[in-house]
Amino acid sequence: AELVRPSVLPGRIVDIGCCTGSLIRELALDDKLRESDFYGVEIARELVDICQHRKQHGHFANDNVFFYQRNATTGKIFGDNSVNTFITTSLTHEIESYQGREALERFFSFIYQQLAPGGRWVNLDVVGPEEKGREVIMKLNMDYRQDTGEGEFEDEEHKGKKDYCKNWY
Repeated sequence: AELVRPSVLPGRIVDIGCCTGSLIRELALDDKLRESDFYGVEIARELVDICQHRKQHGHFANDNVFFYQRNATTGKIFGDNSVNTFITTSLTHEIESYQGREALERFFSFIYQQLAPGGRWVNLDVVGPEEKGREVIMKLNMDYRQDTGEGEFEDEEHKGKKDYCKNWY
């Protein structure tokens, strides 16, 4: 929770692939988010049942916590421009691995459409290149501008990635 907390905006907060709701439980303790609505989205019925059981037994500090069983790769869950923060943890590599690149790109599009203006998608995951032996070096720049989608990549090889990142903003 400490890794994502600084990036979470108050309002409608959605954790896709929420598992048993542990991240939502921790975020709901934050005073800055106390007026927020938290939504856990999980594809596995058994995990949604655990979330509902935890909610019924008062495991969440916020009454505005809701859980849904949905497949977020097949359609939008919320209306356009209505989510302040999406959180995904170790999900995007699974989508690509099991459903392919097209499903992943469709998922990106659904996230983008549902994000409110100025909203954020916090995506924690691991990825690797198609060439398994290729070394990957990634340097994040804290000067990335969320209001315009503009960021600077310092080396010539990666400057072209700016447009790719901007397209998903």
